Amino acid sequence: MPKKLKRSIEPTPCKDLRDLVNNSALKFGDKTLYYYKDKETKELCSFTYNDLLEQMNALGTAFAALGVMGEHIAVIGETWPGYMVTYHAAANGGGVIVPLDRELSMEQIVNFCELAEIKAIVYTQAFNNKLTELADQMPGVKYFIPMNKGEESTIDKVRTFDELL
Repeated sequence: MPKKLKRSIEPTPCKDLRDLVNNSALKFGDKTLYYYKDKETKELCSFTYNDLLEQMNALGTAFAALGVMGEHIAVIGETWPGYMVTYHAAANGGGVIVPLDRELSMEQIVNFCELAEIKAIVYTQAFNNKLTELADQMPGVKYFIPMNKGEESTIDKVRTFDELL
């Protein structure tokens, strides 16, 4: 008869993604959820369970203030903490998260944004300026939200990720 594995941490029932993030932050707090390399400084950084909870709540509050809570929100780009934060903030706010493949052409991205009725699009540095240059082709998109610094834009639809947090 195989030995039964002993659990060091008992599972906590979760009714939704919000519970999952809350319970994980309660159990693991400042333990590292994952490591990533900062795009600007090239330093190895850590992202904790508490970071996810705090940023998810802050971004969700910002989405509500912008009037896009419960709407369709797209996210596109490389692996980055803001990607996961956006996913959880949109989904936990009753909205629809639309992850877009970063390998799509700009024409395909514009088409998906229109078809999916995207109200906000959150993106990494690889898409800085590319998306806002096509803003007139995506009239339904109310906000363009770059996760990384470096986007200089003259349109009022740009709100940086850090600004929203």
